[in-house]
Amino acid sequence: EDLYTAFSEDFFGGTASTVWGSLVGTDPQCAVLALQSALNGVGRITTGDDAAATMAVNGAQFNLSALQWRVDSGGFELEFRVKIDAITAVAWFVGMTDQAFSLEMPFTMSGTTLTSNTSNGFGILFDTDATTDNWKLVGVATDVDATVQDAGVAPAANTYETWRILVTTA
Repeated sequence: EDLYTAFSEDFFGGTASTVWGSLVGTDPQCAVLALQSALNGVGRITTGDDAAATMAVNGAQFNLSALQWRVDSGGFELEFRVKIDAITAVAWFVGMTDQAFSLEMPFTMSGTTLTSNTSNGFGILFDTDATTDNWKLVGVATDVDATVQDAGVAPAANTYETWRILVTTA
């Protein structure tokens, strides 16, 4: 029987909890996690728009400021709602990785080739450099990539989607 750790965050209120950390690139457009006071329950990060197209310049991420869970210690469930304002020339990853202290794009796709920039992690990836612009289910364990799964659906610009990921120790 798997043991589960639970954490919940609805982003209510005007200020993000101090458990959240945020890292951004050097482009002036990048903005750390901020709660939208007019829309309680919405946290927003903003990427840059520089032609460099790198995490160091345009990247934006938020995390729990520390490595909190180990999947091999029990099951894990992650549910989130995301909205991407624009779905052209972007790479988005939502999930879990083994780092919280550097600005890193954990996964990218070029054509049909997955690149893992993290040693351990899993989640969903949308990368317009992929052959098919759909959400991809991606993962890596001890630097060994899982087989990429095409979710068969692409995000729609400016539309909320809810995802749920369940991981067991198996």
